[in-house]
Amino acid sequence: MKQAKKAARAFPYDEHPRLSLIVQSFNHVRNIDQIMRGLRQAEVDEIIICEDGSIDGSRERWAKHLKRRNDFVLLSNDLHEIRASDRAISLSRGEFICMIQDDDLLPPDGRWIQRALALFDAYPSLGCLGGFMGFRQYTWMHECFQNFEDGHESSPVCDNPIPTIDPRTGFPFMFIESVNIGPFFMRRSAFEAVGGWDFSYSDAGNPGMGYDHELGFRMWSSGFMTGLYYAPQYDSTFNELARKGGTYLWGREDRERAAETFPERLRQRYQDVYAQIRQRVDESNALLIPSSASYLEWPSRYRA
Repeated sequence: MKQAKKAARAFPYDEHPRLSLIVQSFNHVRNIDQIMRGLRQAEVDEIIICEDGSIDGSRERWAKHLKRRNDFVLLSNDLHEIRASDRAISLSRGEFICMIQDDDLLPPDGRWIQRALALFDAYPSLGCLGGFMGFRQYTWMHECFQNFEDGHESSPVCDNPIPTIDPRTGFPFMFIESVNIGPFFMRRSAFEAVGGWDFSYSDAGNPGMGYDHELGFRMWSSGFMTGLYYAPQYDSTFNELARKGGTYLWGREDRERAAETFPERLRQRYQDVYAQIRQRVDESNALLIPSSASYLEWPSRYRA
């Protein structure tokens, strides 16, 4: 107890963190040390673990790492992503929220977070921002873009690099209909304004495939924006580790069934407004600079 108090005093409680980071945890205990190294290196303001009933020792491993006053472990019993993360978001206090998964491989520094926050500052209407994959229309069956620089392998279903650069920050970035977790950043005020997650994407205890995609569409239809950026050296769920735990081993059939059905649900819900959403996306991307353009081809107002 004395050691815990001493550790907590070294990091005073932050009443108003800029970023709250939420980790979705389910049976990937071997990756926890790596995630925590990355989060501490990035100096994350607030960490909340959604520990959803792991049986591999994940709960105990998280507890060994989380000693600061803005560190939390939220225990639930097989609620799955939507409801567990909804509880965590309610607990969080950050102006921005970032969601990652327990099979992600984090970079050795905090540039992936710094870039995301800089893009939110540059675009006040940006509601959510992904650093993994972005999708035209309703899913990977259509045009898909991915962060796969730095020698990382691309997803087997998504092999287009981000084609534009944001002139305000100089970062690879594009506007797009939807993105997926993780990293998956949200502006809290926008998330609350559009009504939060759509709980109809799964019952408690079933995978919530597509709920992140749906939020991207809802941001556009509600006057906000969704974007995809290059998160330096971030390796998400197509790495080999992802296939050694979590829902790849527990509940895989439910996961695959949900992945097959959600694109049609998205299409049915947004087909009447998709043309307007696509127009907004295209108009927003017209403000960006092709990544093939040289610096001298940038508009003069963006050249120092």
